[in-house]
Amino acid sequence: MKLRVSLFFIAVLFFSCGRNYNEEDITPEAMRKKDSLSVREEKMNDGLERTNKVMLKKEEDKIRTYADRRGWKVEQREGVFIQVMEKGGSVSVKDGDEVVLEYECELLNGVKVYDSRQDGLLRIRVGEDSEVPLGLQLAVRYLNLNSLARVIVPYNLAYGLSGDGDRIPKSATLVYTLKVKEIR
Repeated sequence: MKLRVSLFFIAVLFFSCGRNYNEEDITPEAMRKKDSLSVREEKMNDGLERTNKVMLKKEEDKIRTYADRRGWKVEQREGVFIQVMEKGGSVSVKDGDEVVLEYECELLNGVKVYDSRQDGLLRIRVGEDSEVPLGLQLAVRYLNLNSLARVIVPYNLAYGLSGDGDRIPKSATLVYTLKVKEIR
């Protein structure tokens, strides 16, 4: 009995996958149904895009409020918020450079999650290192050798909706204090 049922489902799957389309598939009614599905899909995608924009705007407002309450003068660049506290030298960071950073990383609630004094200096290849948040790589490109900066990375440019699986929780915005120690 089980064999017959299995064969039946296999036959149905085989014939439905190999279906040929006939002229009745392009009738005005069929096309309206197809267009209706396309319109609904388009509306759904537009809705998701608007939702994402609203969420990112709320995150941006939250970060600005956080910085303002602390008296920080941050500039937004490529979605990341940067305050350069010490400009450093004339050698600037470029894509492809290997950069060594002394850093502290904390959550918006003040919980310190990473610190180079305990975890070691951070070495990244700017623009190429998939282990480091994109937002941190974007921010480092605006710094020079020996720069000291505060960088706020929104969750969408940090570890996203999933966190890092270790110390960074889901949807966490990160606050870095970092110094560029070496550029190679």
